[in-house]
Amino acid sequence: KLLKMLDNGGDCPSIVGRGRYENDKESERGYAIERYDCCAGIPLWRHCIAVAEKYISKLTYKVMVPDALVITLGHDIGMIEAEYSKYYKQLTHPDISLLVLNSIPEYTSLADFEEINSIIKSHHSITNHQIVKLLKAADQEVRNIEFAEPASAGDIVNAEEVPPQEQGDLSEKMEES
Repeated sequence: KLLKMLDNGGDCPSIVGRGRYENDKESERGYAIERYDCCAGIPLWRHCIAVAEKYISKLTYKVMVPDALVITLGHDIGMIEAEYSKYYKQLTHPDISLLVLNSIPEYTSLADFEEINSIIKSHHSITNHQIVKLLKAADQEVRNIEFAEPASAGDIVNAEEVPPQEQGDLSEKMEES
């Protein structure tokens, strides 16, 4: 269902908070305008799949892959315009993502859906939760790739391949881990 949602509505920008749906509560509003515009040119579906690939490549135990797919494909699902446009005045995209996910019976029937909710809700927060840190690191690494090479944003590359001037956020995230 998440893939179908991304297929149907995921051509929207992979960032929210400015423009028609102005929301001061969105953390990505803090990006410089050039970076924000870069992300706005990358479709949400491409960003989510790239985050999934990066996140899964970091897993120690492959038994975590099913939950990892739900987490990464669902972490920004609230940015789909049809959903975001309904709630952006009151909520942020992680909150909207949870509204969307919690409306899917297959999602709420997962044994650990409450933990997944917590991970998705916190993916822009400061936390000591290792799985949230992993998601944040994968998300930021993909963003750094997108900033460096917007045309190939769906291609996953190693962090060492990201130009040094673009590694600032990535280095900080990796030191926190």
